[in-house]
Amino acid sequence: MRQPSCLFWIPVLLLCLGLMNSSIEAAQQSPLPFDLETGWERDDFEPLFIMNRVQDYSFGATWKLLNEESYYPNLKISTLYSTGTKVWYPGIYAEQPFISSGLLNLWVDYGKEAQPFGFDDHILTRAENTAAAFFIREDFMDYVEVRRVAGGLRIGPFADQSLSLGMTSERHRSMNRVTQLSGLFGGHKVFPPNAMASEMEPILLKARYDWRIPGGWTPWSREVWNNRDSGLWMTWEGWWAHPDLGGKMNLSRHLVEGRFHLALNRFVKLRARAAVGWTPHGNREGFGFPIYPGREGTLVAEPGGDSFLTGPGRVPPQWTFHAGGIGTLRGHDEKEFVGDQLLLANLEYAIRPERSFEIYLFTDLGKAWYQDSAPYAGEGFFGKGQLEWDGGLGVEMANGGVRVQMGQNLRDMDKDPRFTLRLQRAF
Repeated sequence: MRQPSCLFWIPVLLLCLGLMNSSIEAAQQSPLPFDLETGWERDDFEPLFIMNRVQDYSFGATWKLLNEESYYPNLKISTLYSTGTKVWYPGIYAEQPFISSGLLNLWVDYGKEAQPFGFDDHILTRAENTAAAFFIREDFMDYVEVRRVAGGLRIGPFADQSLSLGMTSERHRSMNRVTQLSGLFGGHKVFPPNAMASEMEPILLKARYDWRIPGGWTPWSREVWNNRDSGLWMTWEGWWAHPDLGGKMNLSRHLVEGRFHLALNRFVKLRARAAVGWTPHGNREGFGFPIYPGREGTLVAEPGGDSFLTGPGRVPPQWTFHAGGIGTLRGHDEKEFVGDQLLLANLEYAIRPERSFEIYLFTDLGKAWYQDSAPYAGEGFFGKGQLEWDGGLGVEMANGGVRVQMGQNLRDMDKDPRFTLRLQRAF
């Protein structure tokens, strides 16, 4: 196959850099630090360029009809075309006030997408993962193809609080990795295998509660620190599947996450995050994975395959929790710990000698583990071993933009430190 000329890559490279730069700007402007969908100067329109291990290059756009009284748009339409799968991925979300002032809204949602395992896109942004895939052919996520039809209501008694309740019918299909035929420097490049997913059609009852307390707690919040960086955010999300709701699954999954930023004085700030995930009940006998032998002798997912392996845990692998690496335990390997339970705490102590950069110390504590599945059964509350503990330091440029940090495993000082480059804050 003929390789594209250097002239082909010049506009593509400029587009990537522009989108990554605009995503950094969105990270500074977004009212929620983990909602970075807007990646363009206009809030109502966003061109999309995505690259990952299962779709290769994907191009599209998102258009929103914004609601000034809510964080959620009245209408959101998106479309994405993947050169790897040769498939269009449409999406439409509509929300209509049923009672004035946003007290009660009705919403519907339809879409098809390559969804990250464990929903890691709130830990690692789409722009960061695309940059890694494009420049060094590294993808930090695994994916499952999800088609969903959902509807429900959102209750918003106060401007900074909302409760969403809904039913969703989903179809999950495994996805193969792709061969990048047109690498940045030529040649045929193969991504690592995509993790195996459980193919299923669940019907779920979902609930989500968001609570935000704006910044301005201290006189210094607006003077030196970006005002949008101060405040408290809390989120709870729960899922339930039961035969009485339809379908064949019987499980539940919950995740509670809280974050706060607090200016102690004009030059010092604290940032913290705590997350707890658990699965009170589920299919303890495991879930099936369609497989076939990969080129390197590994087992990888094959859509529609008739051979199956059984995995551990109370939830399918695409709903497990992850800990380790970027944004979680920064002294460990990426996704070093996987399970149906999660406990995570992060703390950063930041000093800003100049407006253009800051220096911060951090410590991470936590783990993900399987509660009652071999080989971890009976080996303590946190599975096999104790909670992991990391620490390190970093430098941040451009008010929440580029970060360079070093993390060390404090439980095992003989291991080498890990250096990471980020395009936004971890939380």
